[in-house]
Amino acid sequence: MYKVILTFKTDMGNNWVIPKDFQNKKHCNNFINSVCKRQGYSLDEVFEIGYLKNEKYETNGNKIK
Repeated sequence: MYKVILTFKTDMGNNWVIPKDFQNKKHCNNFINSVCKRQGYSLDEVFEIGYLKNEKYETNGNKIK
Protein backbone atom coordinates (compact mmCIF):
# COMPACT_ATOMS: atom_id res chain seq x y z
CA MET A 1 0.00 0.00 0.00
CA TYR A 2 1.13 3.50 -0.84
CA LYS A 3 -0.24 5.96 1.72
CA VAL A 4 -0.45 9.71 0.98
CA ILE A 5 -2.25 12.87 2.01
CA LEU A 6 -3.28 14.96 -1.01
CA THR A 7 -4.19 18.65 -0.92
CA PHE A 8 -6.07 20.21 -3.81
CA LYS A 9 -7.02 23.85 -4.41
CA THR A 10 -10.70 24.00 -5.32
CA ASP A 11 -12.23 26.43 -7.79
CA MET A 12 -13.69 28.31 -4.78
CA GLY A 13 -10.21 28.90 -3.32
CA ASN A 14 -10.58 26.34 -0.53
CA ASN A 15 -8.28 23.42 0.25
CA TRP A 16 -9.56 19.87 -0.13
CA VAL A 17 -7.43 17.46 1.92
CA ILE A 18 -7.66 13.72 1.25
CA PRO A 19 -5.82 10.97 3.16
CA LYS A 20 -5.82 7.97 0.84
CA ASP A 21 -4.25 4.54 0.30
CA PHE A 22 -3.21 3.38 -3.17
CA GLN A 23 -1.71 0.18 -4.53
CA ASN A 24 1.30 2.10 -5.92
CA LYS A 25 2.45 5.53 -7.15
CA LYS A 26 0.95 4.99 -10.61
CA HIS A 27 -2.54 4.61 -9.13
CA CYS A 28 -1.96 7.74 -7.04
CA ASN A 29 -0.95 9.73 -10.14
CA ASN A 30 -4.00 8.47 -12.03
CA PHE A 31 -6.26 9.59 -9.17
CA ILE A 32 -4.62 13.04 -9.09
CA ASN A 33 -5.02 13.46 -12.85
CA SER A 34 -8.65 12.34 -12.64
CA VAL A 35 -9.52 14.86 -9.91
CA CYS A 36 -7.76 17.69 -11.76
CA LYS A 37 -9.53 16.84 -15.02
CA ARG A 38 -13.03 16.08 -13.71
CA GLN A 39 -13.31 18.58 -10.86
CA GLY A 40 -11.11 21.33 -12.28
CA TYR A 41 -9.06 21.44 -9.07
CA SER A 42 -5.30 21.92 -8.99
CA LEU A 43 -2.91 19.81 -6.94
CA ASP A 44 -1.32 21.83 -4.17
CA GLU A 45 0.65 19.30 -2.14
CA VAL A 46 1.40 15.59 -1.79
CA PHE A 47 2.55 14.35 1.60
CA GLU A 48 3.96 10.85 1.22
CA ILE A 49 3.56 8.68 4.29
CA GLY A 50 5.18 5.80 2.40
CA TYR A 51 4.64 2.18 1.54
CA LEU A 52 2.94 -0.12 4.00
CA LYS A 53 3.25 -3.88 3.80
CA ASN A 54 0.10 -5.93 3.49
CA GLU A 55 0.98 -8.43 6.17
CA LYS A 56 -1.60 -10.97 7.24
CA TYR A 57 -1.89 -12.43 10.72
CA GLU A 58 -3.70 -15.45 12.11
CA THR A 59 -6.29 -14.96 14.84
CA ASN A 60 -3.70 -16.05 17.42
CA GLY A 61 -1.36 -13.19 16.39
CA ASN A 62 1.17 -15.26 14.42
CA LYS A 63 2.27 -13.76 11.10
CA ILE A 64 1.31 -15.77 8.03
CA LYS A 65 4.37 -16.42 5.87
